[in-house]
Amino acid sequence: FEAQVLAFPVEVGAQGGVDQVGEGAQNPVGIQCRHAFQSRVEMRLDLPTDVDGASWFGAGPRESYADSMHATVVGRHSGSIDELNVPYARPQETGHRSDVRSLELSRNGAPWLRIEADPDALGRRPGFSLARHTAQQVTAAGHPHELPASSHSYLYLDAAQHGLGSRACGPDVWPDFALRPEARTLVLRFSAL
Repeated sequence: FEAQVLAFPVEVGAQGGVDQVGEGAQNPVGIQCRHAFQSRVEMRLDLPTDVDGASWFGAGPRESYADSMHATVVGRHSGSIDELNVPYARPQETGHRSDVRSLELSRNGAPWLRIEADPDALGRRPGFSLARHTAQQVTAAGHPHELPASSHSYLYLDAAQHGLGSRACGPDVWPDFALRPEARTLVLRFSAL
């Protein structure tokens, strides 16, 4: 298995959709934009169900988002797929880790895949989350028992993500942490371990 370098220039349009991916390419890796309000610019990889953990050099050890970086430390961190996510009473996306330089995934507890990430032209680094359910499955479930049985482990690699804010009990995300229409690039190197 030889390391592969992937670079995806992504333009997020004013309505939140992907206007362009790469140079004339038609969304070659399934980068998804789900809403007119864009919460992330992502690449999702559907992995075998026995991908069960991650070790990364980046922000951690707990989850972090654009507007919650003060509670993180940049360093080497690790956790199982279950430790990387919070089992909220109402299912919701969870477990994002920001500012990632390298990520190693384990399969049945053994090192399996390494992903190295370069910063974009403005020095921004990607984030990741590893979960047992897709964002769509989580959004559709009102309670944990409504989540379907896992058919894969899902790795999300985010070029950008909207801040969390606190709309449920306070103001929306601060303007500095809102995801706006702009070009984003992911530069990733994949290698087997």
